[in-house]
Parts: sequence; C-alpha cells; structure tokens
Amino acid sequence: HLEELVVLIHDTPSPDDALNNLERVISQLPTETINSFIQDTAHLKNLIMICGSSHLLSNTMVTNPIYIEQLVLENGLNKKKDITTFPAELESWVQNLSDVHSVAKALRLYKQREYLRIGAGDILGRASMQETTRELSELACVSLEIAYRFSLKQLKTEYGTPFYTDIDGLEKESEFTIIGMGKLGGRELNFSSDIDIIY
Repeated sequence: HLEELVVLIHDTPSPDDALNNLERVISQLPTETINSFIQDTAHLKNLIMICGSSHLLSNTMVTNPIYIEQLVLENGLNKKKDITTFPAELESWVQNLSDVHSVAKALRLYKQREYLRIGAGDILGRASMQETTRELSELACVSLEIAYRFSLKQLKTEYGTPFYTDIDGLEKESEFTIIGMGKLGGRELNFSSDIDIIY
C-alpha cells in the first residue's frame, strides 16, 4: 500500500502539498473512515488529488471532516445541483434558525460544503468549466435569496410590512429586487470572484 500511496501522491500537481494536506485531513478522520479509503483505491486517489491541488479545499476538509464522507464515500462527487436543487437544501439548513448570526453561519457552512463538492468536481475533471461556473453562480443566487427572505421576515416582525401608493392611488406591498452584475449576472463566477450586486 505504501508504494501505491507514493505513486498517487507523486501524480498530483503538488506532491509536497498532497502529503502535508493528506496528513492534516487524515488526522481528523475516525479509524473507520480511514479504513474505507485504504480499501478503495479510487476513493483514496480522489482524496489525494484534492489534497495536492487546493489548500482551500484541504482546509475545508480539515475543518469539516464530515464533508469528506459526504463527498468521497457517499457519492457526493457525482451529484450535480442547479437553481432548482439548491433552494430546498439550503432552506432546510436555516428553517429552524431565528437569529442573523446563526443564519449567517449556516450559509457559510453550506457554501464551504458546496465549494468543496464543486471544486473537487473541477479538479477531478468531472465537470466542465461551464458547469462549474454555472453551479457557483446559482449557489450565490440562492444564498442571496435565502438571506433576503430571512432579513425580510425579521424586518416585517420588527417594523411591519412596508407599503407604497402606486400611480393609481392604490396601496401595495413594497417589493425588493437584487440585481446581479458582472460575472454573477453572466453566470460566470469562479472560486475567487466577489459578487457585484445592486439592491
């Protein structure tokens, strides 16, 4: 197994990083999970390639080791998500939360998990550039939507529903629009992109 491990590490873009990051990741995993990787070369190869390709994704795995099992061992690498899939998932993460700090934390953790999945798919050649940028962009859109809904609910509770009078003199509930500019508007976000928005 050691010789095979050396070959897998050597085949990554940065063998030194692969070894260092793999050691950090493995140190956070239970023995049962480690044994699963030892018994399945394909899963181990994927893990080592991620460790040797991205410090960001490696840090995510070290901080949230449960994501490794979801991604590599539970077929998460083969899952594709879109604008219809993200909302239900993310809504389930925040539906029982009542304060802004908890919601912000949930949004951050969900983003980290999805960046790991999307980034791993990109690194391992399982997604095209178009698929990768589309998923990143739709993840950002849905995160904004969830944050908006929570904020609106909080503000209505505190200050009441906002109304305006239209040109015909009718009172209507005020609406709110978020416009994505630049790469977000073009569905071309990458992993280092900021999102440019207008409220």
